[in-house]
Amino acid sequence: MAAQNRLSVSTCEQRHYLVSAMGQAQPLFAASSDPGREEPGARSLRHILGVRCPDVASAILSAIDRVIQSRRAQVMRLQDSYADGPGMLLNIQPAREPDIAVVRVICLEAPPPLPSADLLSELFGLTRSETAICLALAADLSLAVIAEHRGSSQETVRGQVKVVLRKTGATSQKQLLRIITQIGASVSG
Repeated sequence: MAAQNRLSVSTCEQRHYLVSAMGQAQPLFAASSDPGREEPGARSLRHILGVRCPDVASAILSAIDRVIQSRRAQVMRLQDSYADGPGMLLNIQPAREPDIAVVRVICLEAPPPLPSADLLSELFGLTRSETAICLALAADLSLAVIAEHRGSSQETVRGQVKVVLRKTGATSQKQLLRIITQIGASVSG
């Protein structure tokens, strides 16, 4: 019986749904304008998230109802008590339409989305080489690994990182990663 209380997060990625107070969900970018109606694309948010525990399902619906009634956003964390990992976040926002909420599902285990190399190049005037180094840093590769992969010295890569920092206005690699992550998140969702 314990397995029935599991929360499925294995296929989780960042997604947005319009959800009615009854828990019927439609992908935000679906053609239907009435997510509260039972249509072929409408499914319960509980089903979409793989929630089997009635108490968790009830807590989700209560949070959605509170957001709809109060018109104030709420963030809720869901975690599979039988698995390691941080689980997922539900960012629940009131929609413009009455009795509807927008639920953004964010998997905390998924790596942050990265912007395209073309976008980084366009935004900051980076060369192809500098863009590749940016994306490699964002993928959590060390300077040594990047240098080995590129067939250059660590000092060459370090010099290119300094140029990237200057061009992006970042003062550290950590800040550069935040900038890249924020750009990736803004264009993906």
